[in-house]
Amino acid sequence: MRVGLTVCVVGLLVVTIEAHGIAEGLNEPRALSPWDLLTCALLLGMALLYARGSRTMAARGARHPRRERICFWVGWLTLLGSVLPPLDALALQMFSAHMAQHELMMLLGAPLLMAGRPLSTCLWGLDTSRRQRVATALQTHGVGATWRLFTAPVVAWALHGLVIWVWHLPSLYEWAIHNESVHAMQHAMFIATSALFWWGLLYGRYGRAGYGAAVLYVFTTAVHTGILGALIPLAVPFLAMGEIGAVGVIIALCIASSVVDSSPFSTSGALVVANTPEDRRDRVYKRLLQWGMSMIIIAPITAWSIFVLPGWL
Repeated sequence: MRVGLTVCVVGLLVVTIEAHGIAEGLNEPRALSPWDLLTCALLLGMALLYARGSRTMAARGARHPRRERICFWVGWLTLLGSVLPPLDALALQMFSAHMAQHELMMLLGAPLLMAGRPLSTCLWGLDTSRRQRVATALQTHGVGATWRLFTAPVVAWALHGLVIWVWHLPSLYEWAIHNESVHAMQHAMFIATSALFWWGLLYGRYGRAGYGAAVLYVFTTAVHTGILGALIPLAVPFLAMGEIGAVGVIIALCIASSVVDSSPFSTSGALVVANTPEDRRDRVYKRLLQWGMSMIIIAPITAWSIFVLPGWL
């Protein structure tokens, strides 16, 4: 029965793709491309599993902190918003919107999603037999060793940094801009390596090193991504075409660096949280998180109102 249903669904999808000419324009850059719709479907599936898992855990009396649930849903909404219009449409037209899309995915969506402990909660969203099979598979030596390897902070840090730098090479960046499937692969690698990086920081075994090790990796990540931003090789074509001036680039860098530093996931924010007394650490973390999230809305509107609306840039 399930096999027959699967065959029917696949057949209907093939007919739909052929009827609408999607197969011919699969790689054509546009808002709400087939790859965007696939991403939305995957996010929806994760949301349904997480919601069901949360209910199951609550019914069994399992501990599932409200803070984790809030982090997951805010991260989920951030990822969903980054692949939907209007941001996805603007990302095809504006360099700044394209970079904002990447930052939302890597610096907000992925870490907040990981802070919500999605793996264990989604596992509870499966029925008993499937949950047991998946749990057994995940506990095998090979899977466990691979997971520990890729979530080891130094490995995840290096992998995430490599992916960021490689994909921002001008030739690969242009390829992703003009090919939707390559663009989707770029986004998948950004989110995946960012998720591994933040998982390693949030749940890695540091022992007594604790927050100090986390601060070190966040700091070095901020340094090399800051260097990438300072070099701004991708801004050169826009400067040459006159779409944005040098003053605009400098202002954008200053505002972006200040906004990022107001988050608990930044170097400054992580240092503040790490040096806060234990009994006040959770409160400071929550306040910084609220401030950082508010800046997502406040900073762009304020910058646009001050610099763009009057016609200065």
